[in-house]
Amino acid sequence: MSIRDRLLTVSVLAAMFLLVALGARGNIVHVECSDDLGLASAMAGPDDTLLVAPCTYELGIPIFLDENGPAIISEAGAELTIVDGLGGDCIFWFEGPEWSDCMVHVEGFTIRNAQQFLYAPQYMGSKHVTFTDNIVEDIGSDVNFDWGNGLIARNVFRENDGCLYIDHFYGTVESNEICYNNCGYYVVQWSCCNQPLLRWNHIHHNSCGGVHGQLMNLQENIIEHNAGIGVNLGSFTQTEPPIEGNVIRGNTVGVCFDGYPRVLHGNDIYSNIEYDAVVTEWYEWSEVDATMNWWGTTDPAEIAAHIWDAADDPTLPARVVYDPWCTSPGCGVTGVAATERTTWGAVKAMFR
Repeated sequence: MSIRDRLLTVSVLAAMFLLVALGARGNIVHVECSDDLGLASAMAGPDDTLLVAPCTYELGIPIFLDENGPAIISEAGAELTIVDGLGGDCIFWFEGPEWSDCMVHVEGFTIRNAQQFLYAPQYMGSKHVTFTDNIVEDIGSDVNFDWGNGLIARNVFRENDGCLYIDHFYGTVESNEICYNNCGYYVVQWSCCNQPLLRWNHIHHNSCGGVHGQLMNLQENIIEHNAGIGVNLGSFTQTEPPIEGNVIRGNTVGVCFDGYPRVLHGNDIYSNIEYDAVVTEWYEWSEVDATMNWWGTTDPAEIAAHIWDAADDPTLPARVVYDPWCTSPGCGVTGVAATERTTWGAVKAMFR
């Protein structure tokens, strides 16, 4: 019996329940261990959902996606349902007219061992993304969600040769672990005028910096032990939404102010290797508002010693104003009291 014929046989009421529960719009098609997952995706009809049995699927051909999907959902989760690309060109292949949309709905797989995550021979208009509860590892280039909206949540991205690239992604990236990747400059990056929400992610032990993008919305992430800048705050002129509740520690540099003015309040920024905060020569303002953060100490001399700005190098355009600062961790979330404001000159005079 062909994959196309293996439709789930249930009563009308039960079928409606499954369609709502799984977010499916077309047929639900079972994929068994003996089936070819790439072929099953190519055979899927408009808006079908592939419900995939727990096995290791070695891809002879990539998983095909187009404007209609299919949605691909495992029955048993990522630990038991593995998609192995066998070192081939890509895991997913988008096939459709130039500038058409692509539907990405993938839940509950370990996806590994390919040169690319998604290959698109044509330019795509956007991706409608639901990518949740997956493990992505051993991909030889960027894991690319360019041009899209939706939800990237509860995934593990580890040991890939590239970054999580979300240029033009307008959705939510939350509760992911992004670690041990061999990346270029930043492990999560975007460069255009989108404003993705990044919250509750753990970004750690990558060979490059943590996060870089314009119009940031960073909420309660842990960004630590990355071999570069934890957060690069290059941005268009912007004060909202607030970047708050993040823990930025153990990176080569904590935060970098690069480009247009940006406000930074309510974060724990401490124990970074070289500096907790730096200003670059391209910053276009005379002051950086970095008040009301926890810097790992209540000693203003120690705080200032871990900040590199115009007080250290007169060629730099701005100084980092950190006073008043928080007196204990978590002030962005719990409202821990700040110190009384002192004069900038008095603080700097303590050690310079």
